[in-house]
Amino acid sequence: MASYVLLAFFRRGTLIEGIALLKWLSKQRNHLGGYRTTQDTVVALQAVSYYAAFGGANAIDLRLNVSAPASSFVSLFSVNSTNYRILKDHQIQSHTGMAILDVGMLSGFSLSPGAAAPTDLIRKVEILPEKVNLYLDSLTNSEVCIGLPVVRDYKVARVQDAVVQVYDYYEPARKAVRTYNSDFLHNMDSCFFCGGNCDLCRPGITITVSSALLSHSVNSATYSLSCIFLGVTAFFSVV
Repeated sequence: MASYVLLAFFRRGTLIEGIALLKWLSKQRNHLGGYRTTQDTVVALQAVSYYAAFGGANAIDLRLNVSAPASSFVSLFSVNSTNYRILKDHQIQSHTGMAILDVGMLSGFSLSPGAAAPTDLIRKVEILPEKVNLYLDSLTNSEVCIGLPVVRDYKVARVQDAVVQVYDYYEPARKAVRTYNSDFLHNMDSCFFCGGNCDLCRPGITITVSSALLSHSVNSATYSLSCIFLGVTAFFSVV
């Protein structure tokens, strides 16, 4: 509604009356430069552009010194008649709000009971059939490594990669995605369980796996999980 009123002021030639409304409208833009809906953005930018074109840009000469209280970040922006239409931005590595670590499980595995209890960093744990969601209190640009022990429930050959992603709870589009796997499990074919001619997989045959091999496969998967978290978190902190 404010945008339509501003357009009405412009078309009536009563520009001075619209200055206060123009300032208010400019402050309502979100962090992406738009407004609540696409229609609101289109009309608002149209009204603002009319005033900008009328006012001219020859006298523009602004210098903005931007800093972040929680870090040593400082950046100087210069806006003048030659570059005022060019978008200028700068990424700030800073403290984020709550983030979700979405961990897909490798086929045949599940999270070990009690393995991911809430801590100062992990606010909530949500265990689903094929993945685990960890609600993290916050993330900074410091590296964080989270280990999740897993239990092998079923024997699966040629285990494929699982996906791990971390994203901002309030801005899901701000995320980082990685995959992980165990080389041992990925390269293990059905013959490992069933034998070369699959005789061991006939009905009534029970397959057993030595504790040494099972321990190796589980530890390998756990190691992959721990390390991938480190890589994903480090990547997310600079997005």
